[in-house]
Amino acid sequence: MSAAARARLIVRQSVALVGRHRLFTTLLAAGAAVRVLVWITYRPALFFYGDSYTYLGNSSGLRPNPIRPIGYPLLLHVLLLGHDIAAAPAVQHLFGLATAAICYAVLRRFGAGPVLASVAVVPVLFDGYLIDIEQYVLAESMFVLLVASGLALLVWRKQPSVAACAGAGALLGAASLTRTVGMVLIVPALLYLVLRWAGGLRIAALAVAFALPILGYAAWFDATWGQFTVTKHDGYFLYGRVSTFAGCGSYVPASQRQLCFKGQPGTRKNPNYYVWHEWATPRYRRHPFALDGKLRSFAISAILHDPTGYARTIAGDLEHYASFGHWTTPLDTPFWHWRFPDTLDTPRLITTEHAIARHGGTLGLNTTLDGPLRSYQRFVFLPGTAMTALLLAAFAAAAVGRRSDERRLRAEAFLFASTALMLPATAAATTMFDYRYVLPAIPPLCVAAGVAGLVAADMVRARSAASVPEPAVPVAPPIRPPSYAGDSPNSGG
Repeated sequence: MSAAARARLIVRQSVALVGRHRLFTTLLAAGAAVRVLVWITYRPALFFYGDSYTYLGNSSGLRPNPIRPIGYPLLLHVLLLGHDIAAAPAVQHLFGLATAAICYAVLRRFGAGPVLASVAVVPVLFDGYLIDIEQYVLAESMFVLLVASGLALLVWRKQPSVAACAGAGALLGAASLTRTVGMVLIVPALLYLVLRWAGGLRIAALAVAFALPILGYAAWFDATWGQFTVTKHDGYFLYGRVSTFAGCGSYVPASQRQLCFKGQPGTRKNPNYYVWHEWATPRYRRHPFALDGKLRSFAISAILHDPTGYARTIAGDLEHYASFGHWTTPLDTPFWHWRFPDTLDTPRLITTEHAIARHGGTLGLNTTLDGPLRSYQRFVFLPGTAMTALLLAAFAAAAVGRRSDERRLRAEAFLFASTALMLPATAAATTMFDYRYVLPAIPPLCVAAGVAGLVAADMVRARSAASVPEPAVPVAPPIRPPSYAGDSPNSGG
């Protein structure tokens, strides 16, 4: 086949593909258009204090960072070869579109029609906060794509192959080295294989492929920092988490008394203060991570001493995520961080300029577009109440399932719903409330909601079929015996 003929074939196949998925393709194009507007409005990217600058710095040295794992800096290392930070959000916007396409493809694979599958992924394409965080130099977009890819590979066939299980485990392991919260996702993935009766070999393939990249990185971390782990700061985060309820009773040993919080829980500072500032004094600056083990031990003791207070803290954060609209309290990460800004003149502007000078790009704000984008984000997002309703519907679908003999989708509904729940729940258990932590839950939640729609449609069809009366069977007239000559009504026997 000539090159021209091959090109014509590719064009025909592409047109046919678009024709089969017209609604989703239209929505995908609209989502891409919004992302283009965001990308040209905020140049070269949006920066979150601390995290973004650390990621950029680590992309050059490529060595284990004491706080944040290596996954996202590896991506930045490649993207910044062109010496322009704007390449990072450009690729991350493509990640967002790819995540929506994966969610759509999974739902079609499950048997959803083009309308249901397209409607289900609308939040992935258009949520203003998801699009906003794609513009940041942050790991969320890469993390979300890795998680979506891993789950899709796991559920693509009714009975996944050993290779598919290994691939899914490797992708989830890579996600965990992008954001450590991903480590909890091995639990629903393993439970999915158990519910599918996949067998020990597939379960082992998933677990081993998941563990290998994490253990390899931990060995590298140990060679660098002398500690076999992926971070030297989880104790600080957990210490900040317990600051909202921990006391300082007799259960605290004398050696840890200096770690006790000052004042009653209601009068204390934001948990972030205890993570980043409480121990940022000249005394500890020389060894900034030396207290990690002691802080972890103190926090675990506080949790064991007051498990009710800890559970109440987690439940309070989940209730906050479930509320309508977006709002924050003085104890939360400020909400304005995740709103499209109307100015680049921030307290971190000098740090931003230094980062741009080192890694490339041009600082700029399109003042014509920033206002409409802020208005867009004010109204186009998935409210917490809607997320809660979709999550409950997904767990109900996991309990009921379809009546189809081909694939009931109970295990699939459980996998995506539990993934969507565990991401913000783990953040609530280990750090603090931040709307940033709930955004990665949106794509798996949308797939779970699509499965719930499939189950509901199946139930409606079954009920409709049961309500249709069976056609009446006509009653045949009685058969009269034949008459014979000589017979009469009065004849004797």
